[in-house]
Amino acid sequence: MIGSLCFGVSSHGANVVAWGNNLYGQTNTPADLTNAVIIDAGYYHNVALRRDGRVTAWGQNTYGQTNVPSSVTNAVAIAAGGYHSLALKSDGTVVAWGNNSYGQIMVPPGLTNVLAITGGGYHCTALKADGTVITWGAFPTTITNVPPGLSNVVAVAGGNAHALALKADGKVVGWGNNTYSQITIPASLSNAVAIAGGSMHSLIMKADGRVTALGDGIYGEASVPATLTNAVAVAAGDKYSLALRANGTVVAWGQTANVSLTNVQAIAAGNNHSLALLGGGPPFISSGLIDQTVVAGTTSWLRVVATGNSPLYYHWKWNGTDLDTTTNAILVLSNINRSQAGTYSVIVSNDLGTSPSSEMALRVIPLLITGQPQNQTVAVGTTATFNVTASGKGPFTYQWQLNGTNLIDGTGNPLVLTNAQLHDAGAYSVVVSNGFGSVTSSTAILDVVPVLITGQPQSQSRLRWSTATFAVTASGPDPKTYQWEFNGTNLPGATDNPLLLRNLQLRQAGTYSVAVSNELGGTRSAEAILTIQQVVGWGSSLYGQSRVPAGLTNGINVAGGYYHSLVGRADGTMVAWGDNVEGQTTIPSNLTNTISIAAGEHHNVTLNADGTVAAWWDNYYGESTPPDGLTNIVGISSSYRHSLALGADGTVAAWGLNSAGQTNVPPEVTNIVAIGAGAAHNVVLRADGTVVAWGDNSSGQTNVPLGLSNVIAVAAGSVHSLALRADGIVLAWGGNGSGQTIVPPGLSNVVGIAAGFYHSLALNSDGTVVCWGENIDGQAVPPADLTNVVAIAGGYLHSLAVIGDGPPSGRLRLREGIWSIEGFRVSVPTLSGRVYALEYKDSFSEDNWRTLPLAAGNGGILRLSDPTAKGTQRFYRVRQW
Repeated sequence: MIGSLCFGVSSHGANVVAWGNNLYGQTNTPADLTNAVIIDAGYYHNVALRRDGRVTAWGQNTYGQTNVPSSVTNAVAIAAGGYHSLALKSDGTVVAWGNNSYGQIMVPPGLTNVLAITGGGYHCTALKADGTVITWGAFPTTITNVPPGLSNVVAVAGGNAHALALKADGKVVGWGNNTYSQITIPASLSNAVAIAGGSMHSLIMKADGRVTALGDGIYGEASVPATLTNAVAVAAGDKYSLALRANGTVVAWGQTANVSLTNVQAIAAGNNHSLALLGGGPPFISSGLIDQTVVAGTTSWLRVVATGNSPLYYHWKWNGTDLDTTTNAILVLSNINRSQAGTYSVIVSNDLGTSPSSEMALRVIPLLITGQPQNQTVAVGTTATFNVTASGKGPFTYQWQLNGTNLIDGTGNPLVLTNAQLHDAGAYSVVVSNGFGSVTSSTAILDVVPVLITGQPQSQSRLRWSTATFAVTASGPDPKTYQWEFNGTNLPGATDNPLLLRNLQLRQAGTYSVAVSNELGGTRSAEAILTIQQVVGWGSSLYGQSRVPAGLTNGINVAGGYYHSLVGRADGTMVAWGDNVEGQTTIPSNLTNTISIAAGEHHNVTLNADGTVAAWWDNYYGESTPPDGLTNIVGISSSYRHSLALGADGTVAAWGLNSAGQTNVPPEVTNIVAIGAGAAHNVVLRADGTVVAWGDNSSGQTNVPLGLSNVIAVAAGSVHSLALRADGIVLAWGGNGSGQTIVPPGLSNVVGIAAGFYHSLALNSDGTVVCWGENIDGQAVPPADLTNVVAIAGGYLHSLAVIGDGPPSGRLRLREGIWSIEGFRVSVPTLSGRVYALEYKDSFSEDNWRTLPLAAGNGGILRLSDPTAKGTQRFYRVRQW
């Protein structure tokens, strides 16, 4: 199956010789293996079939691939996969054992009537008596996609991640991995009688004893020696190839060396080792005859593979009658005619005995229809065309039929029906003839309809507030009318084509279809699904982190980790997606009342409505273990391996990795209203509009610009920091290797900021988003139709946004201001992740506002109160950070 360097030959008296790599004892042939008749090699192990039907295996046994099950008796064939093994029993059933990481030893239930087997790297292939093929295992997943209609197969072979089938007509078919064109079979290749699959290459032996190689040839494994002739068998290893000559010698090429052996009957190639079976004993037929169907006038090759003491003699029979002139392992029937159909068999003999093969049935047909007429539907007045393709000896004649009756003008191919009418509908077939006879095609149904939809509306995903267009194309007599439907109900006034939907809202998500009609009748299109995205991601999708789950709604806040994303919803629940190597997207079931979220490398932090904090999962540096007694929290932030929490009293708590002192909160960090955690530094905002930073300063990220004031928001990336002033201007400092601190010229009217690892984001007052900095995966280029954004976040190589009901409000809209003897309270709509405070002063002329305890925005209505206001006159305002 799959080899390389020659390290010497080992035999120990057995009739199996092994050479090459011996890391797992794969070249230590069991001394008592003197009656082997079939051999095969896996990556680092071997399997041999003894003459009495017993199976022996040796070499690597990490996955139990050499532990032959006790149920394996009366075996007639064996195969070795990468790390698994197979045996075919005399009753036509298959047994497999060893590695099952991709289901390769899970033999399909009910698999019987098997005539041949082969093992690939992580898959298996079986050839059934009816000439069809079945493959199982799942690496790559395409390996199980046997080409549709594959039949009349006489042999199979398995490579590392590809499979091959040899057909009775001498053609080869391949499927699976084609990275090096190892299954790109030249159309001109014919007369093939044997195949082999290697790691990334394939070998094909032709009836004339020459060999063709396909695929990877970096080590010369696909460079067949020009002097190689009279080959009778081939084997493909990892980076090398083997061929067995008719004189019993072996030829090797690629990353290997030739071995001086004679009287060789069979060969096998492993990953880095090889096997040879030396002649001995009476004949044993290791690969018998399989029923075939051939086209008259072509050539058929009947091949039998046998081992035993040399020389071997072959005596062929046809319908029980001797064919005295046929004495080779391959019976060639050239320019075959129908009189040569029947049963064929062969008797193999040597000086120690004889071995008769089973009989095979050879069916000879006049021609083969390789392309059948296809069902079709056409509109009234259009053209219908039926085609048939046939192989065999031409010329061909055609007679088309409608409902079993010959069509007077139906003698051409294709059959063209112009201006089709309703009465042309029916069942069409064709009789194809040549000098050997005729064959009737399958039946194709023609349906003629008043209107035929030739282009269906397409499902699509669009951003909230953007535009969606649904279109349909239809053939048939004009004029046509259109009526669009939404979730099965007519849309009032939607009678144009295309249908244009502007300023999309969440309620418009659903299924759209259209009824198209003319004076003869009508039809309805297929349904197209419109998904409205309220949460948007862009940038890297290596782990799916920028692919927001379809239909996600009610988002109020987003957070981006290294390779994962998180969204908080208005009902207090969360949705996470992307990398889950540490369980970071597996949300704990008890977290159902969250109001704010933050994401680190492999962990998340949430702020609950009761002011407590929760974190999960990666906890190598304690990043998922908030300090005990953490209550009355109003804000959170998280980055690489540490997190911050802001208390209602303006204090900050920090935990997790402390490589640069980032969790050592300085004493001057008081009266804080906003926080931002970077990779190894922090930036926080005081109520007076000034900024404090600490932690790693290797790129100047904690060097707050002198005189920076009037700040209303801060954010921290890997090695840079951001600040937003009340006048809508953004300032940036620190590391600038990717341009993350080069604020775009003219950027103003900003109401929110966020920092990715090496990129920055700004939310404008009109609901648009501006990004700058690293853009290797598109994380700094937001979607063109993104608008009405109310929340943003930056991950490692991706960005996120939440689309709201409109642009973010520039001013807070206070509601329900109530003054009573119990005090003063006011209600205000809030954003998740923001911090709010009720401030007051006792007279209008007073300069200083006094700040009451901070409160956390919850994405809904927040009530702020001043219980000390009793019987006094005060002036109030609400601030947002």
